[in-house]
Amino acid sequence: MTSDKILGSSNKLFWLASYPKSGNTWFRIFLSNLVNSSDAVDINNLSFGQYPVLRSMFDELNGFCSTDLSVGEIERIRPTGLSWLNLNSDSEQYFKTHAAFSYNDRDMPVLGSNASGIAGALYFVRNPLDVCISYAHHGGVSIDTSIEILANPDLKSHSLNSVHFLPEFVGSWSQHVESWVNADDLNVHVIRYEDMLNASIQTFTGACEFLRVTTDSHLIQESLGRCNFNSLQKIEEEIDFVEKPISAERFFRKGIAGDWQNTLSDKQVEKIVQLHAETMRKFGYLDERNNPKVY
Repeated sequence: MTSDKILGSSNKLFWLASYPKSGNTWFRIFLSNLVNSSDAVDINNLSFGQYPVLRSMFDELNGFCSTDLSVGEIERIRPTGLSWLNLNSDSEQYFKTHAAFSYNDRDMPVLGSNASGIAGALYFVRNPLDVCISYAHHGGVSIDTSIEILANPDLKSHSLNSVHFLPEFVGSWSQHVESWVNADDLNVHVIRYEDMLNASIQTFTGACEFLRVTTDSHLIQESLGRCNFNSLQKIEEEIDFVEKPISAERFFRKGIAGDWQNTLSDKQVEKIVQLHAETMRKFGYLDERNNPKVY
């Protein structure tokens, strides 16, 4: 789904936003392949990433060290830095984030808005029944712990004392999804992970049109072929992927939909549905009786 608002042609910054383990990295590799179609893409040096969440970039944009700032002070300054970045960008920029779309104490969107230079957000949503499994492997925790993490309304990414990254609010899975899809200040195009797998050409083409990149079907097909999951697994076997946490055996683990059917207990499925039923129904993950759908 895409917002009815008109994308401002002068705005050049796009967010590639998602709750963790929902297809964000896969899409960034695809996009890097699409834009750099003549060169082999190094997955450790992608064209598009998480630069605005880096503390070093925040400090560079604003001209001072942020070490002693509070979370509130950082959240007040970030929209201004993003506006400056937009004004000084010659072409579209695409940035990853796992943060929720939240507001600072001055009621300004922390990650900017259409009024402050953000052209839009491509939002990736994935069935939380599968997210919790991927998150458990990614974080080296149990499935039950992962379920609790997905339900945590106070979840944050990184600490105030992080040397490399700024602190960001994530929230629960439902909070995160609703914060982006209901953002009043932003153009948002939503794609489901399941459709990325099962209706790839149509889904990726729609995303490319939203992001103002080529929608040439041959180039999209070629780029998808260069970043299919088997290829990414082989690449990861040969090199250390910088985004893989130490606790995880591998980053590109399965890349499928419906793994929950073979992995989760009935009790675990029931708990996730109870916690996230309303949002799951919105995206077709539950039927009218709150039974999980199979893809």
